[in-house]
Amino acid sequence: MFILGLTGSIGMGKTEIAKMFRQRRVPVFDADAVARRVSGPGGAVEGSIARVFPDAMSGSEIDRAKLSNIIFADEKRRKYLEDLIHPAVQSAERYFLRSARRKKKNMVVLEIPLLFETKADFRCTATCVVSAPRAVQVRRVLKRKDMTRALFQKIEQTQMLDKEKRRRADFIIEAGTSLGETRRSVYALLHAIKYQGRPRWGSPRGRTTPG
Repeated sequence: MFILGLTGSIGMGKTEIAKMFRQRRVPVFDADAVARRVSGPGGAVEGSIARVFPDAMSGSEIDRAKLSNIIFADEKRRKYLEDLIHPAVQSAERYFLRSARRKKKNMVVLEIPLLFETKADFRCTATCVVSAPRAVQVRRVLKRKDMTRALFQKIEQTQMLDKEKRRRADFIIEAGTSLGETRRSVYALLHAIKYQGRPRWGSPRGRTTPG
């Protein structure tokens, strides 16, 4: 089974790219969605987060805006939160992969924002980085609810630079163009994987832009 690791910095458009893979009936594991689920109401680590981050609570619920501001201002507390959440996310990922193998899927996508930072790329057959021009990225991010330029800068400091992700990637999808062009790039990538099986560009990882 071909495992494609999909990643990209905040605001680059990887969520939209993941939708395009789903439209082509490729199963996608969304690490962010799982993290929100396990830390949300009734989630596996909700109680632990409430105990460790009482200043992130609004009544009996975790206020995600408060939590974001706390963890991106304090690296130690951010890493503590990751230590709570990551095991649950990785467990869900293992279940996803086992299920895909039982169903004899030829390919799956692991959508993981911190793919390279957490070395999750070593669990993948190949990696794909979603990238866009800086101006497009900034515009997209600042449209988000509760996002400020200061918080954006703090989040960026926890992520690998886009140019380094591009250097490490097997595939790059440019997501700063029209949706039609981006969709054609996704289809070209799927075609390359179908007929080549695994990347053959460079060593140990090469780079190509589909389409």
